Amino acid sequence: MAGPGYNVKGSKSRPSMSTRDEKFGINNITGVYVGTVVNNADSLYTGRINVRIPEFGSPVDGEDVGTICLLTTPYGGITSIKGSSQEITNYDESPKSYGMWPQPPEVGTQVVVAFTGAMHQGILIGSLIAKDRNYMMGGNASSLSYAGDTQTVTPSSEKNPYDTVDPDTRPADPGSAINLVEQGLAGDLLRGHSQSSARRESPSKVFGITTLGGHTLTLDDGDAEGISKNIRIKTRGGAQVLMDDTTGTVFINNHAANAYIEMDKDGRIDIYSQEGVSVHTEGDYNIHAGGNINMQADLGINMKSTGTGIKLHSTVGNIDIHSQTDINLQADGNGNLLVAGNYTETAGRIDMNGPQAGSTTDPTSSQLGENTGVKESVATRVPEHHPWKGATGQYEKFTTGEGNK
Repeated sequence: MAGPGYNVKGSKSRPSMSTRDEKFGINNITGVYVGTVVNNADSLYTGRINVRIPEFGSPVDGEDVGTICLLTTPYGGITSIKGSSQEITNYDESPKSYGMWPQPPEVGTQVVVAFTGAMHQGILIGSLIAKDRNYMMGGNASSLSYAGDTQTVTPSSEKNPYDTVDPDTRPADPGSAINLVEQGLAGDLLRGHSQSSARRESPSKVFGITTLGGHTLTLDDGDAEGISKNIRIKTRGGAQVLMDDTTGTVFINNHAANAYIEMDKDGRIDIYSQEGVSVHTEGDYNIHAGGNINMQADLGINMKSTGTGIKLHSTVGNIDIHSQTDINLQADGNGNLLVAGNYTETAGRIDMNGPQAGSTTDPTSSQLGENTGVKESVATRVPEHHPWKGATGQYEKFTTGEGNK
């Protein structure tokens, strides 16, 4: 087993623990130490890091490779092998790992590590938070930021330590700022900007996970005024699920916000799509409104039944059909008109049985080449059970990574 002097990458080694003990006078290493990460690339893909610990001496041979320390997780493990170990293709009998996997701390991060005396490697306990370097933690909150020569509220980085002019302003995150403008959320302090920062108050009411790439999972108990009580899951690109107790809003949007679903505190549900909304059920599709059902199309409304027909029934009010041009009624079978009261026809001229009446124009059906079930429909897009060729957004390849070989 590699000792504490081994490089995580395995390319070079440092003296063994016994040699280091003799050189630096360290015996039976136990206790808790503070060190600095000098390497976080682990050839074993277990998250090990190299940590330089001042008490363990200076770099060896001019290379600061540090001491190997094991990554720990608050929760995790692996199941034991069940049955015969020769059943290598049996999923149920094979071990399964589970739990929380954290990203290893970046090079230059100060960490706390412990040595038990029973092993030649340290154990990472946690990372130390550098002074004024935790604004983005918790929820990647927006702040007063530089956007060119102007100041604006936008997602930002940590304060640049070389900026001695304005201690309250941080460099803007241009990608996120542009994304908010394109989403139409740059001026929205709820849906667009996060107010959840580890530095908002002390003690902090924000619990969150922010990845190095900018993805966030935030649980915010709100500020002193009760604002920002929410849970937010958001990707670096801007797709999010927001559940806000302060306003009673639930908001879900894709990365461009050209499609979203919103539920408000009064029970309203709003759905928006820039390109179209397509619904397909292999069972019944039921709509019941205690009030009105209102429909409008800027082009046409097409309805078609391929089964038992179309039925319209009004129990109280009239059925009114109005065309500002022509009305065509056509039946390929018999035509029946039953009126319990009077029947009135008014026209400039009434022709009975001639000349030939105009025929109707049927709704146009579309051929659905991407479908395996519904091949033709008045609907131009009919989602199906996956795998569905009409689905957009797909990875072009699957990458196992070097650690899986």
